[in-house]
Amino acid sequence: MENLNIKNSYLYNPFDLLWKSSLELNELQGRKLKPGDPFDIEISESFFKYDFDKISGPYDTSFLAMEENNLYLKIDGIASFYVTQGNHIFWFKHSDKIHPEDIKSFLLASAMGA
Repeated sequence: MENLNIKNSYLYNPFDLLWKSSLELNELQGRKLKPGDPFDIEISESFFKYDFDKISGPYDTSFLAMEENNLYLKIDGIASFYVTQGNHIFWFKHSDKIHPEDIKSFLLASAMGA
């Protein structure tokens, strides 16, 4: 995988996978990402939009949508997550008032589980 945007990124090694994250995950042992560090999974903040009103899959709900190699998860009032290709997780918080701990709870429990 390409090693882009290393400024303010961290490297973690849970489950024998290398996670590059723009969100500091104090719950995991890690370090600042260095130029040339490889990684298996990228976690980054990025705005995206998914129209949950146009859900058509048999397992989709008003907050979860699945397509081939893609998963969209919306936690009302907190954050949205987009998991693609099994190795990229994009997230954004719904308000600047949302604490990073809330983002991390859903990232580590829901988005990574997906």
